[in-house]
Parts: sequence; structure tokens; C-alpha cells
Amino acid sequence: MMNNLLKEIRIFHWIKNLLIFAPLIFACSFFDITLIFQAILGFFAFSFIASVVYVLNDVCDIEKDKLHPQKKNRPIASGKISMTMAKVLGTILITIGIFLSFHLPFDFQIILGIYFIFNILYSFWLKHIVSIDIISVALMYLFRIFAGAAIVGVRVSSWMLLTTFFGALFLVVAKRYSELKNQTLSRNILEHYQKEMLELFMGISTTLTIVFYCLYVVEKSPNFIFTIPIVLFGIFRYYYLVFYHGKGEEPEKLLFDPAVFLSGILWILVSILILSIQ
Repeated sequence: MMNNLLKEIRIFHWIKNLLIFAPLIFACSFFDITLIFQAILGFFAFSFIASVVYVLNDVCDIEKDKLHPQKKNRPIASGKISMTMAKVLGTILITIGIFLSFHLPFDFQIILGIYFIFNILYSFWLKHIVSIDIISVALMYLFRIFAGAAIVGVRVSSWMLLTTFFGALFLVVAKRYSELKNQTLSRNILEHYQKEMLELFMGISTTLTIVFYCLYVVEKSPNFIFTIPIVLFGIFRYYYLVFYHGKGEEPEKLLFDPAVFLSGILWILVSILILSIQ
């Protein structure tokens, strides 16, 4: 039972919440023990609340998930976790998330609450509207940036927000593209998309991600231009995996591709080094 519960909260998906640490890094506060501890609390608070949403989505989409070649094996869709147990799990998760948030700035609590409400709107309404569905998911990544900034007490750069938004949009569109390409049509909204259209969306979002990242690094520090090749390699590798290997349905797992993962680690190390010496 414990394995099923851990699988249901989807710890793999928690990797997205690492964005909370981005403001900590770029504010040069990565040696402040107090802020690091608060960022860790914020990471887990966001993760537990996000897991509540995963449980809610699985409960709402149980019939559709049963038709999906992969999602049918999820604990709720497969019947390994009952509806009653799912409700208990959701209650425990949201209680822990709220408790952790009480130890963080009030602005963080507000952002976390808005994030949760926005997810509810997405689950019951927004995900059924063409284009709004992918934009909504991309916007959710921005909540993590704002939450991290609230912990550190800094203002988020417009370039960082734009880079994060379009980078997230690329991941979401690539996910939809892979679902359509692999014919795992568990989402009704996919009936309104075409592969050619999603390929165009990916091209637009990728281009804007690169452009805004370049603008951000030039504004931040001239030395940051040395991170641009690393970012380009990571994006191009992701593109390769999506187009030639049919991957992309689970971006959380794809981010652990050895090449993508190492490029991410290298980017973090180089960024910290640049910020430390400037």
C-alpha cells in the first residue's frame, strides 16, 4: 500500500518545484543558511500541495485514465487506491502543505493559495479549452518563481519570468505533441490539435525562450553568456528525444536523461561560480 501511496503523490513531478530555488541562486543568497532552510520548507510545501492536485486530477479523470496505456496503471485508475483512501490522502497532503507554509512569509502563503485555486480551475474548466490548457500549465511554473522570490524577499526580473514561461510552454507543448504522436488520446482536448500546429507552437516557444534568456543573462552579467551554449544543448537534446524517440509525455522523467540532466547540473554550477566571483 505504501508504494502505491508514494506512486500516487508522484514524487518525480516534484522536480518542477526546484524552480523555487532559482531566486535564491540569482539573488546570490545560496550561502545564507536561514534562506536555504526556508526555501527547502517552501519546496516541500509546494510539493505537498501539488500532490493534492495530482490526487484530485486522478479522481476526476479516473475513467479516461483507464483507457490510457500508461495512466491505467496509476493507483487510483487501477483500483489499488480506493476513492475513500484517495480523499484521506488528499486531506493529509493539504494539511502538511498548509502547516509548512505557516513557517514562511505571508506572501508565500498567498501565492501557494492562488496556485492551488488556479489548479482547481484548471482541473475542472481550463484544461478543456484549446490553447488555454497549455498556457495555463505554463503559467503554473511562474507561481514557483514568485514563491521562491517571496521567500528570499526579492523582485523577480521580467526576463526571468518570460524565460520561465516560454520554457515551460515548450515542455507542455512537447508533452501534447508526444501524446498526439503516440496516439495516447486520453485528453479530449487533443482532438482539437494537430501535430503540425504543435510543432509550430514548439518552435515559437523555444525561440522566445532562447531570446529572453539571452536578454536576461546580458542584463544580469556579461559573464553569463558562457551559460548560453549549455542551455542550447539542453534544449536541442530535449528536442531530439521528443522528435526521434517519441518521448516527451513525461517531461519530469525526460529531464533525467543523462545528457539533459548533466547540462542542467553544469548550468547550475557555472551560474553559481559566475555569481560568486562577480
